[in-house]
Amino acid sequence: MLEYSILAGILFGLYFGLVALGLNLIFGVMKIVNLAHGDFLMLGAYGAYIVFTDLHVNPLVTLLAEVVIFVVIGFPLYYLLVPRL
Repeated sequence: MLEYSILAGILFGLYFGLVALGLNLIFGVMKIVNLAHGDFLMLGAYGAYIVFTDLHVNPLVTLLAEVVIFVVIGFPLYYLLVPRL
């Protein structure tokens, strides 16, 4: 039981570290705080969960599909909204 708790703590730490790196990169490059980063992250995670549980698709395939979907959604939103800031 202790091993699972340690593994879960490491995985959560890596996950939040990845989110923090993404936010840091966005703030460092664009000089604005983009709080939509977390929204896209949660939408992607929820979409991957739904596809995995309902359609029984391999998680790696689901991950790649979510990346493609959110790149297609994210780039137009970026170029429509961020230059106006």
